[in-house]
Amino acid sequence: DVRQLLVASGMTITPTIGIQGGNQLLTLKDPSWIDDPRMRLFPESTTAGARALRAKPASAQDVATREALVGVQERLTADLVKRGGRVIAGTDSPIIPYGMALLMELEHYARGGMPPADVIRTATAVAAEAMGLGADLGTVEAGKLADLVIVDGDPSTTITDLRKTRRVIKNGEVYDVETLLRGPVHPAR
Repeated sequence: DVRQLLVASGMTITPTIGIQGGNQLLTLKDPSWIDDPRMRLFPESTTAGARALRAKPASAQDVATREALVGVQERLTADLVKRGGRVIAGTDSPIIPYGMALLMELEHYARGGMPPADVIRTATAVAAEAMGLGADLGTVEAGKLADLVIVDGDPSTTITDLRKTRRVIKNGEVYDVETLLRGPVHPAR
């Protein structure tokens, strides 16, 4: 079984389910992400494919075919983690918009049956450890560097709540999403 070999090897796996049909599937099932105000910060070319999917909804058969393909990847990823394998979240951005690509990748892991806490760790602690930076990054602890997101909801129970980021703390500075969307404020000259 390949899964046993992957786990036994200690190899780090980055599934990138999104680029293998996952983001198209999630867009067909819920295109609301396209209308998120943060998406207007990206060039139109990065959301054009998603907008085209929304404009011409897929048939039930097409969605079912995509579900079958993506579902295998989602369940395999969750099973690897359950067996003790090391999975880190990654994307093929900028093909899919930065940020949203990562959030959707995490949603795939949860859809496959991975518990939300494990899903979050694939993008934080496990990723830091895989890069050899676990002593400095990846968890919120005294002496470590940590950028934080503040969300409206509880992603430890509902992973899609990660889409509801309201503030970001980066390098000790607090950034409110609404303020960031309005753009930089320049003093009068």
